[in-house]
Amino acid sequence: MSAKMEMIDAYFEDLQDKADFARNLYDSGRRDESLVLCCAYISALANHLYGGEKQDRLNFSRILVEHGKQEELALVHPRPLLDALRGCGATRIANNIL
Repeated sequence: MSAKMEMIDAYFEDLQDKADFARNLYDSGRRDESLVLCCAYISALANHLYGGEKQDRLNFSRILVEHGKQEELALVHPRPLLDALRGCGATRIANNIL
């Protein structure tokens, strides 16, 4: 196996370990921590795939839409989503999204 293939294998093995760890947290009732870790892992993967942290929010959304296998995510427009967040008392969250 080439050195490049070994690096790729190691990367995905590490990613699987992270996913397993997040799953164990979730299964043990620590759902908030699991969600935060999942978001961090997705963000890192997206920035690696699409090229850097300069467009972190765009990269995060893009990887979910392009690789998340949940087609309805592509149908969510940011403005109504932000309006809905503000309407349910999540103003601080909504203001920090964009």
